[in-house]
Amino acid sequence: VTISYKCSSSSSSSSSSSSGSQVKSVVEVTKLSQINSTLKNGPVLLKVGAEWCSPCKQMKPILTSLATEYAGKATVMSIDIDKSPDLASYFEVETIPDMCVIVGTQNGKYVYMKTDGKVSTTRSQARLVGAKSKSALQKVLDFAIKYRK
Repeated sequence: VTISYKCSSSSSSSSSSSSGSQVKSVVEVTKLSQINSTLKNGPVLLKVGAEWCSPCKQMKPILTSLATEYAGKATVMSIDIDKSPDLASYFEVETIPDMCVIVGTQNGKYVYMKTDGKVSTTRSQARLVGAKSKSALQKVLDFAIKYRK
């Protein structure tokens, strides 16, 4: 079975990635148990993407910056669809980058923070697709942190 994903288009030119000494602040996820254990410490901003996706590459410095800024309050995690296709299927990803903020679990389902500050167990209602600004992600993370308090 072949699953194909579309990469949301981006008007920016692709930047060359200079990976000298990279800060490991964005946690790569390969199992749901990683998300579950991290949720005990606070909300999780989860990005699903791929190395070959231009908008995903654009998001890398933003996510790294958020991981540093929200250290101790929220965790930024990433799933590579090529390394973990089962997780991409679990989260019903069709277009990348695909992001969401998970605030907890309820009756065995993840609880997601929506952009309006409300929560839902339906991921499609809280999904952020395509490259997003740092401020858009900060807004959802701030809602999630307030929700968890």
